[in-house]
Amino acid sequence: MDNKKKGPAKQTSPDAEVLKAARELPQTTKSRFRLLLEPKTIEEVLTRCFYAVGSERGTEIVIDECDKRALVHIAEMLTHPESLIGFVFSGSYDSGKTTFMLVFQKFLCLLKKHPKAWKYQEINSLDCKFIRAEEFRYSLASYETFEEAAKAPVLFLDNLGYEEECTNERLAKTLVKTLIRFRSDNRLLTLIATPFDPQTIRETYGIEVAHRLFTDYFWCDCFRVESSNTKHP
Repeated sequence: MDNKKKGPAKQTSPDAEVLKAARELPQTTKSRFRLLLEPKTIEEVLTRCFYAVGSERGTEIVIDECDKRALVHIAEMLTHPESLIGFVFSGSYDSGKTTFMLVFQKFLCLLKKHPKAWKYQEINSLDCKFIRAEEFRYSLASYETFEEAAKAPVLFLDNLGYEEECTNERLAKTLVKTLIRFRSDNRLLTLIATPFDPQTIRETYGIEVAHRLFTDYFWCDCFRVESSNTKHP
């Protein structure tokens, strides 16, 4: 029988430990969030979420060929985000932007139940905060709203531009601009709905914020929604 004593376990050097940790750090500017699903799966799930939201609200959702092409692009962006970190849904008043936001919120709430289907680097949460830009009109509550919105893993910012219609317009606009910068700098998943076109965005919020929205976000015309007195089957 070999009674030789085993030597002490080989120690890992501090250099190796630090290098290993450094190699696990993100090395690109890609979005923190990515779906680990096939694009076709994402398209179908989003479509079903549209119909589910329509059913809940007693609204018929009509998705035409143009909308289907938009879904294809959205699915590709979610599986291969490149440098994009969110979405801007642009359209006129009552064109369905908020409906689109509610659909995406339902989509993410569904994904929360299936953690193997997504990756959100260093965040690991799909908790959503849904706010409307006009909430920044009220000076006493604006800073609290800003703190909640800035920290949210996923932010839905509806009605971008409506914060201007108030006596505290300067403060409201400053908070919104700071919020957009903060979430862009920290690569946090953000979805924005606005009636403004790119030119109006530039004129209202300045070149820097406009550049962030144009380069960091996927711009999409919202889906058209037709009202109905009956629920969608």
